[in-house]
Amino acid sequence: MKRSNFYLVVIVASLNFVFASCKKEVTEVSLDKTTLTLVENETAMLIATVKPNNAANKNVTWTSNNDNVATVNNGLVTAVAEGTAIITVTTEDGNKTASCEVTVDKAGISTTPKSIYVVGFGMNANGGAKFWKDGVMQNLTDGTREAHAYSVFVSDDKDVYIVGFERKTQSMQSIMVAKLWKNGVVQDISDGTRDAIALSVCVSGNDVYVAGYQRNTQAGFFVATLWKNGVEQKLATNTSVASSATCVFVSGSDVYVSGYGGTGDNAKLWKNGNEQDLTGATTNRTRAFSVFISGNDVYAAGYERISSGNFIAKLWKNGKAENLSDGTYSADAYDIYVNGNDVYVTGTGEGTVSGSQFAKLWKNNVAQNLTDGTRDAAAVSVFVSDNDVYVAGYEENAHGIFVAKLWKNGVAQNLSDGTQSILAYDVVVK
Repeated sequence: MKRSNFYLVVIVASLNFVFASCKKEVTEVSLDKTTLTLVENETAMLIATVKPNNAANKNVTWTSNNDNVATVNNGLVTAVAEGTAIITVTTEDGNKTASCEVTVDKAGISTTPKSIYVVGFGMNANGGAKFWKDGVMQNLTDGTREAHAYSVFVSDDKDVYIVGFERKTQSMQSIMVAKLWKNGVVQDISDGTRDAIALSVCVSGNDVYVAGYQRNTQAGFFVATLWKNGVEQKLATNTSVASSATCVFVSGSDVYVSGYGGTGDNAKLWKNGNEQDLTGATTNRTRAFSVFISGNDVYAAGYERISSGNFIAKLWKNGKAENLSDGTYSADAYDIYVNGNDVYVTGTGEGTVSGSQFAKLWKNNVAQNLTDGTRDAAAVSVFVSDNDVYVAGYEENAHGIFVAKLWKNGVAQNLSDGTQSILAYDVVVK
């Protein structure tokens, strides 16, 4: 026994030496951008990469040489006023630095033209996944099979990433395959052996993150799933009950995912794979459909189902819930965008006994109806650029057909002609 203990000590000491020898000093730090142009109140994320990958201490600090022009918090740059500022990241180990020159233009003045990107899908069996750029629609699929596009991300290099699903028939079974389109070129995210749907995409540096859900077996429960560069990670701690990942947001080195599921079918937030229940003290069913990070604040939007059967639109900030509606009529919150001190949330809300749904936009918890409530409508996504507020969604026309819609500062534009039901589901302006 003594000899065994001696060997054990030697082995542990040797392993500790090996592990210690694997930890390296920092040699350099770099940023994903060296120049950045913003307008007042606009934000952008800078991503720092510390090398080598096995550096013992990757902690960094961020500074701006002119807080009157642009501030920085954990890599999130906020444009304050017209001018130029240098954002610098410094490593704690070795004081290595990298910088980005930030140019801020006055609000409403953009030095580069921006485009409006929208994705959605047709409602009929062969409606297909849709993509609009500046109001011009194109089909992502050939329309022979059901396909949906749910989320779009546009990089600084104007690469367009879109995710959704398309059905295929395999061994006499109809299976939903999670899909990623990059600049119109499609690739499978899931292997096609089980149903899988991709709901959200976010790109950080060279990494592509996709959130959605996939069955745990061919006929089993859906499980909240995150794919990073095509590699699958199950997020739910309990895979024996249904769950879903609804939205992914990358802030610095942290990956946030919203969703719901588990026992009680509750709203969830995952940070770097660690699950947090947003439900709090309530025993009511809750769901989170989106997540947004601004500085050190984590926002999520969704709903709570109360005892009357109605839904209350919810906003969570750092885990604390706020009601956006009072429960008199049902309301849902679908998407969130934070611009400076303003928090925008989109969703739906019933406003009459007949139950017709308004498309709704909340700004700092104050509701605005985007439609008159005579026909069903929904506001699904929101994006703010140059102080203009863009909302994507849909509204039923007089013939009972849903028309894809884009609202800019409350003014509606039809994206489809109303001959077949088409929904707009996400909008980005870049």
